[in-house]
Amino acid sequence: MPGGTRFPDSFLLLAVVVVAAIAAFYAFTFRVGPDEKGVVLHFGKVQREEWPGLHFRMPYPIDEVRLPKVTRQNIIEIGMRTGLDSPLVTDVPQESRMLTGDENIVEVHCVVFWRVKNAQQYLFNVQKPEITVKDVAESALRDIVGQSAIQPLLTGARQKTEQAAREIMQVVLDSYGAGVSIDRVQLLKVDPPAPVIGAYRDVQAARADQERLQNEAGSYANRVIPEARGDAERILQGAKAYKEQTVAEAIGQSARFLQIYEEYKKAPEVTRKRMHLESMERVLGGTDKIILYSKGRQEAVPSSSQTEAKRPAEAGTTGSLADAVAAKRKADEAAQAILQNEGLKVAAQDPQSPATPSCVQTRVGIGRRCLTPRDNFNDCPTCPQMVVVPAGEALIGSPFYEEGWASNEVPQHKVTIKTPFAVGKFETTFAEWDVCLLESGCKHTPKDHKWGRGWRPVIDVSWEDAKQYVAWLSKKTELRYRLLSESEWEYVARAGTLTAFSTGQSITSSDANFDAGYTYGGSEKGRYLKSTVEVGSFRPNAFGLYDMHGNVWEWVEDCWHTDYIGGPSDASSWTDRCNERSRVLRGGSWIDPPRIVRSAYRSRNLPTYRSATVGFRVARALD
Repeated sequence: MPGGTRFPDSFLLLAVVVVAAIAAFYAFTFRVGPDEKGVVLHFGKVQREEWPGLHFRMPYPIDEVRLPKVTRQNIIEIGMRTGLDSPLVTDVPQESRMLTGDENIVEVHCVVFWRVKNAQQYLFNVQKPEITVKDVAESALRDIVGQSAIQPLLTGARQKTEQAAREIMQVVLDSYGAGVSIDRVQLLKVDPPAPVIGAYRDVQAARADQERLQNEAGSYANRVIPEARGDAERILQGAKAYKEQTVAEAIGQSARFLQIYEEYKKAPEVTRKRMHLESMERVLGGTDKIILYSKGRQEAVPSSSQTEAKRPAEAGTTGSLADAVAAKRKADEAAQAILQNEGLKVAAQDPQSPATPSCVQTRVGIGRRCLTPRDNFNDCPTCPQMVVVPAGEALIGSPFYEEGWASNEVPQHKVTIKTPFAVGKFETTFAEWDVCLLESGCKHTPKDHKWGRGWRPVIDVSWEDAKQYVAWLSKKTELRYRLLSESEWEYVARAGTLTAFSTGQSITSSDANFDAGYTYGGSEKGRYLKSTVEVGSFRPNAFGLYDMHGNVWEWVEDCWHTDYIGGPSDASSWTDRCNERSRVLRGGSWIDPPRIVRSAYRSRNLPTYRSATVGFRVARALD
């Protein structure tokens, strides 16, 4: 144009040619990615498949290209959903809850890994492949779960279930011609529903206990029956030997009688006189004799044996006292030997020995005191009242003949407590626990079941809660508070006794809080209070401790072992080589019969277990 600017016609033509070339390139070619397969449709009909790379085609709508991702592994979640950037798992109850063959409900979380194995089938045989795979997976799982019992699903049958689900899914999808390959089915979770999982685990624990007790009973029977057979055989052999001995003696006596009878028939008078003299010799041979002389003077001369026998009497009163002292010493030695056979150390009954042991210097609160056994003290106004327990020895466990004996109470063994220590005079109370709550040392607020708090023993506390309390108490007082070891607990519960209870071989409802509707050791039935009572409601034992039998179970430090084999012989806690995670409980509770509140009875539960029957008692070293 005159006076203006314009592109040359050749440049404009070049630009048109370039744009046309680019348009033609994209219209007549297509690119298949590394994880894709190209399916070319010619007027809507599959013409060919192309592998990754650049390929030629006719422009749309003559040719159309589909590019499914055939090497990518796809994931479908059943019963749950996970966030893209978060590990948080959300349960989907309508998918996860399935009915088992034994009419239980389980929650199943599952992940299915799949990929495209036939691009044409995947594109054209199924309208929505992803939804189809998900529906088939859920259906297969419900089918398998519905034919299985709950226990195998929760334990050893998980891998078998995964394999069966994968096979069923593959068969169904192949019958659809879905063009999908199921690589793997993974069960992430198979559990009872959350509202009942605690009860279910309690049932499982009870079944495990049943199986363990049956195994222990079988082991005990395998040990006792051969011993009983051996004893029976020994008794039979002894009876047989006694029979042979008795028959032989009878035959010998008969033969002797016949021999004497033959002699008697030959000379009756001589035989009678000889038999008389032999009988008098047997009767008078060991007696004191006095020889009397009838001629001259009248004098009685004692024989030598009688003279020797009367010599101690010549010492008069001094000799009699010495004999009495010697006899007492021998009696004391005999008693010492008997009790040492039972495994206990007994102090000599020397009247000159001090009646009261020397005191122990220890810190009490912010000061120091000299404490002796049975002394009471508090380290702070709101701290538990403590009692000093003396050092000593005790037989721990029970003999097999004790009523209510259990196989976990053996072997009966001696435990030595080398130094005095302090034990809570009472079971820890609600009043003491509430101080810990108020000062933020304890986190759990236990229920009192409408029985009252205050001076009733704290209940509904786990072993972990009790450990939290003693840690807070130790920090508050700067002293070493702790739970008792199992050896210490039975030592203080027995308080020097060898009987089933510290009260003797029986116990009544006037001695402790337990279910006295049952009897033990010939005792009569008594009251059953059906709840806890305030601590100190009954008489203390010989160490000055209250409620060692009944009221509430008491946590101790030790983990559970099925017997005492390999256990400590001192006051230390046994926390290695545990049979399970459970912690030991001792003493029985208000709900238990008398055989369970025995000094030797042992029980256990998980360290998180809480109950209206469970509390604890504290201890500390004297330092």
